Amino acid sequence: MRIAIVQRSFYTPGGAERVLDQLIHHLASRHEFAIFTFEYQTMDYQDLNAAKLFVIKTQRPLHRHLRRYFDAKRYKQLTNAINQWHPDVVVLNMEIELAEWMSSAVDVPVVPYLHGYMELSSRLSKEPSANATHHFNANPLRLYRRLAGEPNPRSAYPGKCKSVICVGNHAAAQLTKYWPQVKTLVV
Repeated sequence: MRIAIVQRSFYTPGGAERVLDQLIHHLASRHEFAIFTFEYQTMDYQDLNAAKLFVIKTQRPLHRHLRRYFDAKRYKQLTNAINQWHPDVVVLNMEIELAEWMSSAVDVPVVPYLHGYMELSSRLSKEPSANATHHFNANPLRLYRRLAGEPNPRSAYPGKCKSVICVGNHAAAQLTKYWPQVKTLVV
């Protein structure tokens, strides 16, 4: 099985990276892994560093001009790279708020990997994604924003995701408050 792991940034080693390294270590003999990110710093994790790595680099905005355009382009390049690699599943490592967007951008199952429950309230707010669209359409810059795309595709909704991997029962119980229709798998 080809497993694409998405994490926007790997800049400091922490618990989530350690767990990911162990996961790759235990499953690498049977599965192929690739990491898709915007930023990667080599860490002291042998299996994580050995995984196929796709770092999406794009031009940064000049003095914050056209920031939305370049951010949207970066996210589009991320999904293009994932689709070109042809994974069987996409794992969102610590990126649960990207579930709705990613599940509509790729044609394979998307499974968020929730490492703790503390970030749920900040990442999964009660605001529906439709409100953001309405706000953008009411703005005088709506044409530019529509052409540029959504620069930060965060959403409080699971999209087509049917399962979430959780590190403990408490995290799984907290997640069901936000996404009661999604199955939680505790590892």
